Amino acid sequence: MTIRIVVAVGILFAWVSVALPSVPAHQSAVMELKHIFADFRRVRGLAMHFVCQKDLAVLKQPFISGGSIAMMQPDQVRFTTKWPYRSCFILHGDRVDMRTENNRRWHVGRGSRQQVVRRMMQEFAGWSLGHASDIFRAYRVQETIGRVAVPPPPHRSRVRPRSQPKAFPKSLRLFTLIPTSATVRHAVKSIRLGFSGGHPQLRWIEMQLVHGNKSCYWLTDIRMNPHFAPDEFQPKGPP
Repeated sequence: MTIRIVVAVGILFAWVSVALPSVPAHQSAVMELKHIFADFRRVRGLAMHFVCQKDLAVLKQPFISGGSIAMMQPDQVRFTTKWPYRSCFILHGDRVDMRTENNRRWHVGRGSRQQVVRRMMQEFAGWSLGHASDIFRAYRVQETIGRVAVPPPPHRSRVRPRSQPKAFPKSLRLFTLIPTSATVRHAVKSIRLGFSGGHPQLRWIEMQLVHGNKSCYWLTDIRMNPHFAPDEFQPKGPP
């Protein structure tokens, strides 16, 4: 139960503690991030795989999982964990439907924890699809100068890939987001977003949560404007 709660709260992303940047540095980073997000607005939908590593105070070893993410304009997200267990969260507007492999049916997430999940899913979808106006009110932004080396994704997948996956970038352009909301800071200390060069894509998310917990997401096999099944964002079938 503890793992499922942390996975849910961590659906989106990535945090590391840093000192608040100066105003000029903050404004410069905001402008750079705005340019990146502006390029995302042409995207109608995205599909990708992810590998996640969670370092949790309650576990002696990192917890590693993997799955897929689908997003479609304006605010639909399907976040599916496929191994080592199965679960799914579907965002459609302000509603979050969820189901795990232990549930016989889908149910609507309620309560304060699920409100955090909904908000984070909405933010992730919005950022990835170019709707990022709120990010500059909800976070302080700092860019790390130059490209920064990031660790490779852990190799723990229980699913044999159909083809040899492309090598993950060894370095990325990093932005650190520090939440300004006291409510968010109860769960999240900071977020780092890593973008590839050239035509930027969001490839890496690192989260520093409270109580020393940390989550990292590596995003791979990204497809822009894919064809989705009519019921892709409907709570039907198993997770």
